[in-house]
Amino acid sequence: MQPRPIHRIPLLDVQPGVRCATRRRRAGRRPSGLRPSRPVGPAVPLPAGVLVLLLLLVPVTLVLGVAPASAASPPTGEAPPPPDASPAPPTGQEVAPPTDPQAAPPLDPKAAPPPGDKPFLVERIPGLRKVPSRVPPPDEANPSPLPPGPVELDLGRVVALALERNPALKAVEEQIDEVAGGVEEARADALPQLTATGSWSRSRNPAFLNNPDFEDIVRQFPGGSFRPSEQELWSGAVELSQPLFTFGKLHAAIELARLAGSVVDAQVEAARLETALAAAEAYYGLLAAQQAVAVVEAQQRARQSALDVVEARYEIGEATRLELLRSRSALAELAPELATRRGAVDVAAVRLRGALGLPTGTQLVATPSERDLHRPLALDPLLDLALSSRPELADLRTQRQTLEKRQQITRSEGLPQVDFNGRYGRQVRLTKNFTDPLFADWSVAVGVRWELFDGGRRKGQIAQLESQDQQLAWKLRDLEDQIDLDIETALSSYRAALERLQAAQAAAEAAREAARVAEETYREGVTLQADLLDAQQQEISAEIERIDAVFQARTEAARLARAVGEYPMDTGWAGAETLSVGPVETADTP
Repeated sequence: MQPRPIHRIPLLDVQPGVRCATRRRRAGRRPSGLRPSRPVGPAVPLPAGVLVLLLLLVPVTLVLGVAPASAASPPTGEAPPPPDASPAPPTGQEVAPPTDPQAAPPLDPKAAPPPGDKPFLVERIPGLRKVPSRVPPPDEANPSPLPPGPVELDLGRVVALALERNPALKAVEEQIDEVAGGVEEARADALPQLTATGSWSRSRNPAFLNNPDFEDIVRQFPGGSFRPSEQELWSGAVELSQPLFTFGKLHAAIELARLAGSVVDAQVEAARLETALAAAEAYYGLLAAQQAVAVVEAQQRARQSALDVVEARYEIGEATRLELLRSRSALAELAPELATRRGAVDVAAVRLRGALGLPTGTQLVATPSERDLHRPLALDPLLDLALSSRPELADLRTQRQTLEKRQQITRSEGLPQVDFNGRYGRQVRLTKNFTDPLFADWSVAVGVRWELFDGGRRKGQIAQLESQDQQLAWKLRDLEDQIDLDIETALSSYRAALERLQAAQAAAEAAREAARVAEETYREGVTLQADLLDAQQQEISAEIERIDAVFQARTEAARLARAVGEYPMDTGWAGAETLSVGPVETADTP
């Protein structure tokens, strides 16, 4: 069974803002043009303090912005908390972060956004930490190698191997890294953007010749030459930009990315549950097929023993030729059934290898589970358990919260956006002047952008998001109804499987006793051979029915666990009463 595909939640591409055209620019010596050269006054270099203030403006804002609101502004009348005086950890040692009662709590997807708004980076963003990558190193990218020899399997080992090695599940889990990258990308829009630029140009501009006052200027300089000259210009600069105030836009974008991660986590968990259930079903299918082969082989040995007795009696004249032929026929008729059962084992083994992601030809040794079968809880407790455990419900609920954040982002786009931009560099005609402060080129700007009218575009976007939210609300309602139906169906199937198992156990016990009595009385010459063969055939049928009932009950138990959002090994759905299950033997598969 393939895991369910993941429904992607689009992350809003939030731009940190546009550069404002209002700048205060100070330039050094301009390249000489057509105007006669004029003496250049002494240049005033950019003070070092201004440059340091420019580069440290945003980091200081970051330090102040990520502090919790309670720590930033203590209640009136209370002294601020003392600074942390704990000694620094030794170099190279990892120290767990201290538990601060005033620290910002982790993001709760179900919590409503705080009222009001603050300048960006004072918007209660709980820790702008770098998202650790979940991509394993090259030596851990592939599943751990299997030990040589047969692979021993029980239910827990089967589920563990499936969750570790199933390639379809790995493809789904890999999208956690993709979403983690989206979270880091959203955070990047809140951090300073530092860019280094450089350029070289060579130009010739005849604009002065096209000046309408050119003839008057020429008359003022008799004999002068006014041919346009070629110019070279080198420039290099470092630019810094930072959004200062976004009315919660970037904060909502970061939370949206985190919620998208929660959505993927819920969808991955649903895929893991499906993978575990498929592996458990394949495991129980293999056990049932193996035990059916064991029953037929045991009956084959019994009939061979009976044939030996008939042949011995036939030699001394106590058995007829008809009895001899019937014994041989009874033994021979088990051969096609045994071949069919062994073929079913091969098919079940292939299915289990596929569910576990094991190489073709891996030998499996399936150990029957010793776990008891439980009587299930009543319907209402199972429904309550499912409503709190099913990841599909968490998926849709979190998707609704992502729509709330997207609406918040869309509304914030209609409010003023305040950005800071700074630039410092050099513009020179000769490269040797790059170190001369006279040619300094710098600017500092704070810009405001406010989109006052968009023709109703934003209103239409919000209407679409509200409609999508209503669609998810109806899908959530439908999913809850479907979960109720799934649990009722799984509960009824499991109860029916338990009743079938009890009946099959009683029938198998009676058939075994009948076959034993028939064999004893036949050896004593009291029972006819036909009665013995009928009893043996009934024993085969009853024992295969019991085995099928055992593993069908275990499969239905795993399906009931999946219906309430648990793994096949979990027993949160089970009551205290247990049901005894007859012994089954261990068998190997090639």
